[in-house]
Amino acid sequence: MKKKILVILTAVMIFGILACGTSKEKIQLETQKNELTEVEAEQKINVQPVGSFIEEQSFEVDLNDWGNVTFATYVPEITSFLSDGWNPDIRFYLMDKENVLYEFPGWNEEHTVTDMFLTVSAVAFKDYNEDGLLDVITLSEYETMSGEEYQLGRIYFQLEDRKGFEEDSLLTEYLLKNQKNDSILSILETKDEYWDYKDSLEGHRSTYNQFTIMEENKALWMEDYESLGEIVNYAVVDLDKNGRFELIVSGMGGTGLYTTNRIFEINENYDGLTECITSFEDGIEPDLAYYTWEQYMDENYMFHYVVTDVERNNPYGCYEEIFDLVLENGIVRTSKIATKETIFSEAEVDSIIYTDCAGNIITEEEYKNAVSNYFTGCEKTVINIGWLNMEELSEDINEIREQLENSYNTLYESIE
Repeated sequence: MKKKILVILTAVMIFGILACGTSKEKIQLETQKNELTEVEAEQKINVQPVGSFIEEQSFEVDLNDWGNVTFATYVPEITSFLSDGWNPDIRFYLMDKENVLYEFPGWNEEHTVTDMFLTVSAVAFKDYNEDGLLDVITLSEYETMSGEEYQLGRIYFQLEDRKGFEEDSLLTEYLLKNQKNDSILSILETKDEYWDYKDSLEGHRSTYNQFTIMEENKALWMEDYESLGEIVNYAVVDLDKNGRFELIVSGMGGTGLYTTNRIFEINENYDGLTECITSFEDGIEPDLAYYTWEQYMDENYMFHYVVTDVERNNPYGCYEEIFDLVLENGIVRTSKIATKETIFSEAEVDSIIYTDCAGNIITEEEYKNAVSNYFTGCEKTVINIGWLNMEELSEDINEIREQLENSYNTLYESIE
């Protein structure tokens, strides 16, 4: 483990040394760096890839200003440590057919490391820093001289106008030190925690700041909340994993068990709340105030949540509907998975009808397996939601922030 940390810290020290100097030197260095990056993005067309092409970890992807390109993975052709102590590392390229458009940065110009590269575990494309540009997340395995194997996550942040990609060495170090490299999911779920850590160094997006924003805008999410139902609850979540928290207000009431939901999200400037647009299928609002949710991550690293709606449509029948809920770009959508209709006759169950998302009749067994079949191939996690009763919301500013934090911590601790 000391070997791994030493490698990362050495790289960080190198970045630190390069960043030293006078303000004028810094400006000149940054100007030269940007100019070189622009030139390199144009000149890399004639560069030949180094290593062996790995098709299963190479993807066709639309990367904003780069357009539709191939993210190509090339691995070194070695199976043992080299005598000089520097071993070739993995290389990533953006390619257009046979032409190299861009080569991603390595630890050094030679793309060498002291540990030995073993394999690529995963590649993902997500806007990690929320600047509107897709970033590249890679997860690779390495082996130390002592035979210890470990995974290393690296995130390459896309720059504007095809100026290339930059790696945040502090983030790479943070993921390694805190053992957050188990999967792409664990890297994504560490985002809030990392921003808080970085916030302690430079200040901006801390969780405390987000709770403060929610408290300062409580008039917005508390507005006429009594009309939402007889029982109204609220909870702090991060459904889309973009680092900007959401606050859900959910009320239920009436003999039909009708639910009304309002969802607010911290805005992109981290200075206010924006109410999310809701697009519920058939206008049916699901019952969100359950303490346990099933979360599924699909192959595109989109997060889905299984929610249900139970509704009495008349004294002689009730519906139970299962939905897939997704939050993306400020819009909450649901898609029906399956429905169970129970018909009563003088307080006795007369019949039960099961249907799929298209309204076709299915069996009880098919209904029970509807969720697992719907999310085939997705990664499942059970999460806890920290619901609190609106009637118990404090009037004290600091206590409100504490209540919001307690709600979020219920979620955060369940995904640790």
